[in-house]
Amino acid sequence: MNYRKAAQQLFLAQSTVSARIQDLEKELGKKLFVFSGRTLHLTDAGKALRTYAEKMIKLEADIRRSICEIDESERTLRLGISDSILDWKVRDLISTYLEKHPNVAMEVHCQNSGIMMNELQNDNLDLCISFLPNRETSYQTQLLACEELLLITGNKRSVVATGISRDELLRQPLLMTDYFNVTQELDNWYQSMFPTNYVFKLRTSKVYEMKWYLKRMNGFAFLPAGFVKEELEKGELFSVPMLFPAPPGISMYSVAKKGSKKHALITSFLEELVI
Repeated sequence: MNYRKAAQQLFLAQSTVSARIQDLEKELGKKLFVFSGRTLHLTDAGKALRTYAEKMIKLEADIRRSICEIDESERTLRLGISDSILDWKVRDLISTYLEKHPNVAMEVHCQNSGIMMNELQNDNLDLCISFLPNRETSYQTQLLACEELLLITGNKRSVVATGISRDELLRQPLLMTDYFNVTQELDNWYQSMFPTNYVFKLRTSKVYEMKWYLKRMNGFAFLPAGFVKEELEKGELFSVPMLFPAPPGISMYSVAKKGSKKHALITSFLEELVI
């Protein structure tokens, strides 16, 4: 232990280190170092001060780490979203948003609407994108999109210009996804459309997979117009006129707590979420 090595580590002149120690000793009214021969030793007061100094250094590091963690959490958007909406509308938009905002991080939690709203209430999520709105006054709910559901096929020969009846459709292979139970209106239509014992050719929770299956197998599916717009324009999929009551449209909403600390982050994301 010596002043010269301390000065080298601090990138200071040795005289500066000596002067600062003397100032500290004057302030405390205690000697902190003594020489035994040519060796420098801590006094009892110096040892006590070192204990507190080490605690102060650790405390400073903890403070810095804590502040950084707060900053990181404030720049992390925790998004709750249903699988169907993520696959259908939002997946590509998330990647585009993150590329444009390199200082923002996201956590994406795929959940049903009920679980999402509970997690939002408990502050485990910052924003939900759901098929259901939240009308409570403590939440900010925004309609993002409302889509018509079309009857789609990948087999051009299955397209009848005059349309297809319910009975004829029920004799065809039908592919089904899960969003028909997201609202009471859609569920009522589903119950009136399909017999209780009706067996679908294929059921999947992943709406994004439906286009892949329709292009490769004979069958029909009810899909949102915006979801298949590009394929319809390219002639890869085809819309079939319905000679029966069409299913109700399907809506998507953003839901966030009013007064959220991440209001600016939520707003920036929603502004670019052009659905």
